[in-house]
Amino acid sequence: MTRKEIDGRIVEVVENAKAKDHRALVVVFGDGRRTIPALHSLVSRNKARKIHPVLWCYKTELGFTALDKKRHRLQKSRESDPFDDFLSGTAVEYAYYSEAARTLGKTYEMAVLQDFEALTPNIIAGVVETVVGGGMVVLLLGKEHTLDSLADLRMDAHGWGVRSRFNTRFVRSLDHCENYVAIDSGWNVLNTPAKSEAKTAGNSIKGELEASTKAHPESASVFRLAKTTDQLRTLSALVECAQQAAGKPRTHRSVVSITAPRGRGKSATLGMAVACALLGETAAVAITSPTPQNTGVVFAFVAEALNALGMAAKY
Repeated sequence: MTRKEIDGRIVEVVENAKAKDHRALVVVFGDGRRTIPALHSLVSRNKARKIHPVLWCYKTELGFTALDKKRHRLQKSRESDPFDDFLSGTAVEYAYYSEAARTLGKTYEMAVLQDFEALTPNIIAGVVETVVGGGMVVLLLGKEHTLDSLADLRMDAHGWGVRSRFNTRFVRSLDHCENYVAIDSGWNVLNTPAKSEAKTAGNSIKGELEASTKAHPESASVFRLAKTTDQLRTLSALVECAQQAAGKPRTHRSVVSITAPRGRGKSATLGMAVACALLGETAAVAITSPTPQNTGVVFAFVAEALNALGMAAKY
């Protein structure tokens, strides 16, 4: 099988997103499965941290059955198929769109979304926020679709005669996404990717990190886990609130409200703040959530922050 070299513009979009800890968006027209293995390899390479699983969401038919996946694992031929190798060598979690809510609180390296007509704004937002910063969201569209045709596509959530304004707005919003590229199954780039300055997220928050660690030297190792300036500022405010409450009567009350768009790292910041509070005089922390699954990221960062503080064995 002859493998076509990946266009440098695709690599540039993905690498810039990784450098900034942003998510890359790749829209694939045609048989997108042919591109998934290479895209996963591209987004996973040269990462010092662990590689998270892949989330694959679909409407009703995946396109390959459990029997096919078993065959992929057992198949041995002289010329292996990249998609077979991807299925057998990668941790992939499959989910119907109807059960996409169960993925909240989990973290994935890549999210693959097929069956565009089954999507809703809430499903897209919920799935995208599970993808780690520097990860990738892949939208698979059939060869019969074009970006222009999506505006007139009837979605499952709409009845007959209803024009989907979401589709039009979604397509137009892609023009303002600097980490977006559209390709076909032959790796041909179909749009003109936006040019962006390739500066790392670390450079953009360096000054904020220095100020935060100077103000809270005892929690410096936790502040270094933050990925954005917003996380640093929020974490600093939460730590200051916990320090002010320490030693005061139990009747003392203070409220900190955190608001941000979905997927901005609120749960991660709360987890780091809990660890910093435990470092001080806070004896107990209560965490409430609509479902236990939604607390996965919070507790993951509590553990990571406690480990950074050298307190993991204590808890």
